[in-house]
Amino acid sequence: MIQLRAAGLTLPLVRPPTGVLLDSRAGRLDPLVWLVNGGVTGALPGLRDALRDGGTVHDALLSMYPAGPGFDRERAREVWRELSGQELGDDVILIAFDLADELLAVPRAAALELLDALLDVRTHPEKVVEEPDSDGPE
Repeated sequence: MIQLRAAGLTLPLVRPPTGVLLDSRAGRLDPLVWLVNGGVTGALPGLRDALRDGGTVHDALLSMYPAGPGFDRERAREVWRELSGQELGDDVILIAFDLADELLAVPRAAALELLDALLDVRTHPEKVVEEPDSDGPE
């Protein structure tokens, strides 16, 4: 199994002919995975700039925008801590994904770090290291 470790997360990778991507079967992290994959494939042009500058991106299935007043920040903090083991912080983006049940709140810096890490392994595929499955035979 190949994995990417960035922003306090360890996410599985896949190798389609178009280049390394995050595995889109990430459960509750699916909105973040689709956002980052869209950024590296060009499906979400301008994602890196939007993350850096506090902007927004939208496509048919996904929207990403800075968190404002009115979202359940305490619940978002609990979810992010559960998913990543990290604190959410105050500089937060919200990702709305049509295939997910709820908004996902993510630290903006974490989304940017994950995007940059995936871009790096796509540019330097030799950095991708195969790791044994943790639930496979020993």
